[in-house]
Amino acid sequence: MLAINEAVPNFAPIPLCLGNLPKGGKFLVVNFIESRRHDRLVIENQKSFARKLAQLHQKKSPNGKFGFHIGKNNQWRDNWATFFQENRWQPLWKRICEKFPPVLLHGNLVFDSWDINSQTNQPWVFDAHSYYGHNEMDLPLIHYFCPSGKIPNSTGEFSEPEFLAEYQKHHFLPAGFEKRRDLYRLYDYLYSCAVQNVPTTPSPKWRDKVLIMMKKLAPKN
Repeated sequence: MLAINEAVPNFAPIPLCLGNLPKGGKFLVVNFIESRRHDRLVIENQKSFARKLAQLHQKKSPNGKFGFHIGKNNQWRDNWATFFQENRWQPLWKRICEKFPPVLLHGNLVFDSWDINSQTNQPWVFDAHSYYGHNEMDLPLIHYFCPSGKIPNSTGEFSEPEFLAEYQKHHFLPAGFEKRRDLYRLYDYLYSCAVQNVPTTPSPKWRDKVLIMMKKLAPKN
């Protein structure tokens, strides 16, 4: 807050006192600011906020690096990609996936990377990017290219719920996969944006997918 107020005066509460609590933890006392939340809906107030935020973003890093001198997971990094990966993305994934054993993956499993052998009538896979990882990584996009389950020019249908139910009869799928699945999908969508559109701006198709997924993952108020 001190750094924010240094860049934009009176843009944040002013810290008055910081200390330790008797039973652990810390406390922070700041000045009281009375607010009128409904005034955020006034267009001029929104424009004023935009101007102040733009002013804040003109404050350059003192050492040219990304991070901050205090705070959790704010270690200084030389570039934004490293900071976002190591200080934001990795801590989150570590909390979610640290106890899962590595198994052999297809590595690129979407609906169009498996088929049925016309000779044996058995499934087979192709276009693999195999590695040893967490088995959930092969499952989030199994429906991909036919998200509604409908197969173009066919009367058939792919049922993701039945597929996953059958899968779990033969291999363990940890509880909470439905919640983590969206995180995996977000990774795949961001990867597609980067690989399929570099160095140009991501196409509306992928940009919309990323935005929809990020909104879905954002905490609900």
